[in-house]
Amino acid sequence: AMAGSSLPTQVAEATQAAQHVHGLLFDTPGSEAPTLRHPVLDTELTTLTALNDQLQVKTNDLINQYREHTQLLEMNKEEAATERGVLKHFYSAPESLQAKVEELQGLLDSLTT
Repeated sequence: AMAGSSLPTQVAEATQAAQHVHGLLFDTPGSEAPTLRHPVLDTELTTLTALNDQLQVKTNDLINQYREHTQLLEMNKEEAATERGVLKHFYSAPESLQAKVEELQGLLDSLTT
């Protein structure tokens, strides 16, 4: 309220403000027991709780996928090291790799005939 406004105007403004605050705290205009949560706040808290639950589920899924991936990497560690060695030879020493493939193919042919 402005300092120069009349007393009835100030009282009316104060009454309106009090009614607004009362509406935030109490379910009905005549109610004497305050609500613990305003309906708008209750709706938003419900939405926030649902989003939090969804986030928790997605986080747990991500953690489980990570664990599965690390277990798979651990189980295939030797195979991955062999693959890296082959790729290293493929790019840095292709003749050596070709010779090794021919040697292994010859060994395989001698075992199968």
